[in-house]
Amino acid sequence: MTTLYERLLAAGVPVETATDDGIVTFLRTLNDAERQAYFNIMEPPSDAELAIRNREAQAKTNALAVTLWAKCTEADALAWGTTNISAPLANERENLQDTLTLASTRVVILAILDIMGTMWVMLWELARMVIALRDKTWPDLPDS
Repeated sequence: MTTLYERLLAAGVPVETATDDGIVTFLRTLNDAERQAYFNIMEPPSDAELAIRNREAQAKTNALAVTLWAKCTEADALAWGTTNISAPLANERENLQDTLTLASTRVVILAILDIMGTMWVMLWELARMVIALRDKTWPDLPDS
C-alpha cells in the first residue's frame, strides 16, 4: 500500500511532506491541475461527479469537432451563409424564366435541393454546437 505522500507525488502534486493522517505541506502554491489532483486524492470524486467532469471535458472536444463552426468568427459565419445560401437562392430567383419547361424546372429544383442540402449541413453542425455548449454550461443535466 502506498503512502499519502507517494500518491500525491505520483499525481504530480509538489508536496514537501504528507502524513497518513492528512497533514500536507507543499513546496509552492498549487496550480489548478495540481489542486484538482490533490482534492481527487484527499476526497475522491463520486461516480456522478466523475461523469459530470467527463461530460464537461468532452463538451470542448465536441465543439471543436464541429468543423463549420468551431473556430469561425461571426463575420465568417455570415459570409458562409451569404455564399452558400443567400447568393445561390438570389441567383436562382434572378434566373427564373417566365415560362418554365420541364428541363428548366428540373434545373431549378436541383439547384434548390443543393441549397437545402447545404442548409441541412449547417443545421446539423449548429445542433452539434448547441449540444456541446449545453454540456459545457450544464454538465450535470440528466441524460434523459
